[in-house]
Amino acid sequence: DFVGLASYYRWFVKNFASIATHLIRLTKNEVPFEWTDNYEESFQKLKTLLTTTHILTLPVEGKDFIIYCDASHSGLGVVLMQERNFIAYASRQLKHVFIQKDLNLRQMRWIELLKDYDVTI
Repeated sequence: DFVGLASYYRWFVKNFASIATHLIRLTKNEVPFEWTDNYEESFQKLKTLLTTTHILTLPVEGKDFIIYCDASHSGLGVVLMQERNFIAYASRQLKHVFIQKDLNLRQMRWIELLKDYDVTI
């Protein structure tokens, strides 16, 4: 649903909660679905904010960085931020190697090398 997807990007939209209030209320089970001007206005404003190109800024030395990342079965994405300023974006579509059923010899060798390390994701 639109509200769920938009909520993922709430950190990147200034005043997200106040803009999306009407739409969030509409998702509650006890609220009858009646599309009013308030809902349309919230939807259009949120849609515009989510599709506006964000300008990348240069990092400021000494300030903390924040990394937002997401992954699915078909792709990976990450945003590097510093105090709500976008520093860099990266995304990648997962290739067949990540969804193949059997490992090739190179992959098996890497697994053999990496199995001695404890990794938490």
